[in-house]
Amino acid sequence: MIGTWEGQAETLMGLDQILIINSVQPTGEGEWIARGRFGSREFTKTGPGGQEMTVTTKDNQIYLEFAAKGN
Repeated sequence: MIGTWEGQAETLMGLDQILIINSVQPTGEGEWIARGRFGSREFTKTGPGGQEMTVTTKDNQIYLEFAAKGN
């Protein structure tokens, strides 16, 4: 799961978005906390990568939840 993910996201601006996951730590069975950055290419070039993201699994699917800046 750690790495860089690029693609489209439903945003008001409709731009390509990048998700960078720097670390993942377990918090319980089937639950983790990831830390990383999400946004446009320019936004993700720098920064501490400290945004917290909740990771869960259900029915063999992985769900990543977080609040993007400005939303």
